[in-house]
Formats: sequence, structure tokens, C-alpha cells
Amino acid sequence: MIEQHGGSGQEALSVFASIATAMTEARAQQGAEQSTRESIRNRQREAFMRSNLRASLNEFEGNIAVVCGAWHISGLRQATKPADDRALVKDLPRVKVEATWVPWTDSRLSAFSGYGAGVISPGWYRHLWSLYTRKQLPSPEEFASVWQSRTAFKLREQGYTAPTASAIEATRLALGLAAMRDLPMPGIAEMREASLAAMCDGNPVPLAMLEQKLYIGERIGEIGDRVPQNPLARDLTAWQRKTRLKPQDLELQVKLDLRSEAGLLKSTLLHRVNLINVPWGKLIDAQAGRGTFREVWVIKWDPAYSVSLAEALVYGVTIEQASANATLKKARETTSITELASLIQSSLVADLPETAASCIEQLQAVAVSSSDITDLMKAVSPLVRVLRYGTARRLPEDALRSLILSISVEINAGVRIGSRGLDEETAAACISAMET
Repeated sequence: MIEQHGGSGQEALSVFASIATAMTEARAQQGAEQSTRESIRNRQREAFMRSNLRASLNEFEGNIAVVCGAWHISGLRQATKPADDRALVKDLPRVKVEATWVPWTDSRLSAFSGYGAGVISPGWYRHLWSLYTRKQLPSPEEFASVWQSRTAFKLREQGYTAPTASAIEATRLALGLAAMRDLPMPGIAEMREASLAAMCDGNPVPLAMLEQKLYIGERIGEIGDRVPQNPLARDLTAWQRKTRLKPQDLELQVKLDLRSEAGLLKSTLLHRVNLINVPWGKLIDAQAGRGTFREVWVIKWDPAYSVSLAEALVYGVTIEQASANATLKKARETTSITELASLIQSSLVADLPETAASCIEQLQAVAVSSSDITDLMKAVSPLVRVLRYGTARRLPEDALRSLILSISVEINAGVRIGSRGLDEETAAACISAMET
């Protein structure tokens, strides 16, 4: 809809007014179908929004901008008395909360779940916005050439040959496709097809590599220094001070001796944040002769991790609590022996013995009904090594020994039958598991 809207820059933005009209009508049609509970909740939400809008209008001079779902436009425009809105929300239970901002990212904008906006291609729509907000609307030729030039540049960055002549040809092809389809401007489909034909020789792989960089984008927003941190970010900051690990956008190699308190704390932190999708550090070596008392990490902080921290708040308000609950959730949602064994290891190295014990119980329950001997053998080997050589962390030894014993019994009982009639690939995997 937005791509094909003509007129001057200001007229191009009038499409939002059309969306508002359409959604208002859709809401009027569907309002009767809503359940009473859903309808009441919507009215309460909008009453709360209107109250905050009035407060903002009283506090600030001039116009204010409202960012909301199109469904709520008619509700927010509704003429209501302040007293009526207060009456709608006065009986709601009060909950103490902490509010803060987190930076937006293009990837998050493109996601449909969680706090995503469902904008499939933020990079493409940023291109449209930059052109359509000009006083003079660009010509179709300029519109297409800017995008195809950007595509060619990104392809060259990836090591592909994308000369200027190919970008010009892609521009002409996009315009031709738009004309054939009776469109005033090439849309994202026409741009993709033109790039694929003129610059990728019909090979979808190069264009697929640009999906993140070009169509989705890699931009990350910023928040002010005075914005309060969320509880999880505050706890991480405390850990960073305690361990003297600075969140730098610079790749560093860190060698840790787990026999020292400082080394063990750093290792624990890096392992725990990995469990909540904050891969600040990558473990490249765990060495100590026959023990597991040294680790080598490569660490680099990415500003996007602040978004992952905000998303992990559903699991807890401290790093320890969030990493434990995130791991338990993964354990409850899987029946894979390999995944459960990996979660046990991750819990142990993150110094979460209670979480490891819960994962051990889950794995024991799954192992009893499993017929995949190869998976069982793969699962038991690393657990045996942990018990044999020890670790600097706390271990639920009794639970771990019981798990290893029960898995070993299952392997011994089923290995002979489970090794028959295997194809070459499965047999090779089985032999490899036996040797480890």
C-alpha cells in the first residue's frame, strides 16, 4: 500500500489516515463479536491511555505523538470525560512495577512474537520513508536506482561481482516489471526479482545472504544515560563490577583459572548469560590436563544484548534466577536426550546445581522410554568425564551418579538389538558414540 502511493511527500503520508479509517470500520464491524471480558479489558486499556494523553497534554506544550496499534485509534479519539475514564480503571488491582526503555533493533521490528512489530523488512521500509518524506516525491527511476545501487554495494561487500552496469539493468528490469503489473512504483517483489535476475544470475543464495543486512537491516537504537536500567541489566552491571569484565565492543581473549575465585566468578557469569541468549563470550578451549580447571574465552559486547536482557526478564530479575528458569523452561519443552544432556552440562558449568538436578530428573524419565541407543551413548560420555576428572563448581554428585547408572543400564540392555540392521550413516554414528 505504502510503496504504491503517489503524490507529494506529505500526500504519501496520508496513507496512514486511510489505514485509520479502515481499522475504525473494521473495529465497528468486529466489536459485537468480542467477548464481554475482552471488550471490558480493551475499554480499560484505552481509558488508561486517554488519561495519560491528557496528562501529557497538560505537561507539555504543542502537539504530542502517539504510537499505538491501529486498532486503538478510534478508541483514543473517543470523546470521554476524565471522570468516566478514571472510573473504568479505579478498581483494577495496583501492581508495583519498574518501567524503562530498551533500544529497538531491526531484527526485533521484523519479529512477530514478543515485542516485535511484525514489519517483515524494516530496511526496505526505511528506504521508502527516506524517499517519501522529501518535499519532492522521487521519480520511479530514482526510487528503483537508489535501492539497486545499495543492493549492488552490499553484494560487493560479500565478495560477489555486482558491477554498476548490472545495477542499471536491475533498475530497468524492476521498472519494467512494475509497468507490466500496472504499478506506479516497483514494490519489494519487483526489486527482489530484478536483483535476482540482473545481479545474481538467477542464483538465490547471494540475495539470501543480504536478507539480514539489506531487507531487514542491522541498526540498533539508543537510549539516554538517564533512562533507568531494568533489574536484570542492573544485576549484570553489578556482576561486571565484581568480576572486572567491561562490556567493550572489542574482541578480547580471556584466559581463566577456575581454581581462583576471580576466574571462577568470570566463568560463571559468562556461562550464565549464554543461557539467556546473551552470548557475550564464546568458549574456545577448556583445558587442564585431565581436569577442567582452565578456560579460554573470546568476549565481545554487542549493544543488541540489552534487548536480549529485557526479553529475559520473564525468567527473573537476577542473572542467576533468569538463567536457571530459562534452562528449566528449555528442559520442560524438549524430549531430546542430547539436548537434555547439553542442558545438564550448561547448568553445571554455570554453577546452577539445583537446575542441573531438575534436568537430570527429566533426562532419567526420557531415557527410560528411549530406543535411540546412539543418543544415550552420546549423552553419558560427557557426564562421566565430569565425575571422573572433577570440576571447580558444585556438583549434584548423587543425582549425577544415579543418572549415569540408569543410562548405562539402558545402553547395556539395548545396544545389541539397537545395533542391528543399521544403514551406513547410522552405523557410523553408533560406532563414533561407542568410541567416545
